[in-house]
Amino acid sequence: QRKWRPGRLVFLASRVRSSGVAYAAHPHVIVSSGPRKLGGTQAVTGLQLRPLPESADLPLAWYAVTDVVGLTVDFEHIWRKIVTPGSGSLLEEAMWEAIEKRRLSRKPPVSVEA
Repeated sequence: QRKWRPGRLVFLASRVRSSGVAYAAHPHVIVSSGPRKLGGTQAVTGLQLRPLPESADLPLAWYAVTDVVGLTVDFEHIWRKIVTPGSGSLLEEAMWEAIEKRRLSRKPPVSVEA
């Protein structure tokens, strides 16, 4: 499904973020998706996510699609409530990287002239 394509930026759902998962407040990029057994016997559609910033080389993890939301759903809330602008924190760096990746993904393709 297009919604869960690799490269898409997402956040973990608020209930997952509140569970204390490492890097839970960071924006994540989808690396891959597919059926997975995530803590149960039934296979669910899973997403392999990499927390931003990519330069930090943070560990990949699998989550159910029900555990993630689109980037725009919680971006403003996380920025206002959790990020301290100018702090140089890993979370602040991750948020700026997400902004840049989103901006680049929205640019129209460069036309090639013959």
